[in-house]
Amino acid sequence: MDIQEEYRKRNKSRHVTLFGEIGELFRYLDDRASNKELHKLFREGGRPVDETRIQLILGALFDAFFYDRRTEIVREASIGNGKVDFLFHRADDPEEKVLIEVKRASSISYLKHGFEKQLVSYLLSSRYRHAFYLIACFTDEEYERIRRFISENIYTDEVQVYVNIRVLDLRERPTASAL
Repeated sequence: MDIQEEYRKRNKSRHVTLFGEIGELFRYLDDRASNKELHKLFREGGRPVDETRIQLILGALFDAFFYDRRTEIVREASIGNGKVDFLFHRADDPEEKVLIEVKRASSISYLKHGFEKQLVSYLLSSRYRHAFYLIACFTDEEYERIRRFISENIYTDEVQVYVNIRVLDLRERPTASAL
């Protein structure tokens, strides 16, 4: 317990692992998108931005969150025969490595391929064991489709890894005055 407490002090976090810290960041983003106006950053001219723009915005948020936390974040890192969207690691702890792959919720077949083939391939070739599959939803239809996708794809038996599927709920919300 003393070691865990010292780790938390050094990392300015209540989590012991990098995976836990990234999970904390996603909970924060969920709250800001649902209860504040974060979802507006992901729209341009009232329309959802493309996947590249989502990655740029998330990259800036990741950098801000992990500033001064001994964490290196690499965008579009070459792994195996492709590029994963984000690679997180701590140089002083070789076990502290996490991959993040980001997708828009526009196509289930695209999402299924990204989850079952692309992300698993990155995990196998990098020998990382932890990953997040982050799916950006912009409409109620996409949100419901993704909920079904998650219930059908909660694990892969190709490799023993831990992949956490997270939804970035970027649906438009009514303003308080419109409620």
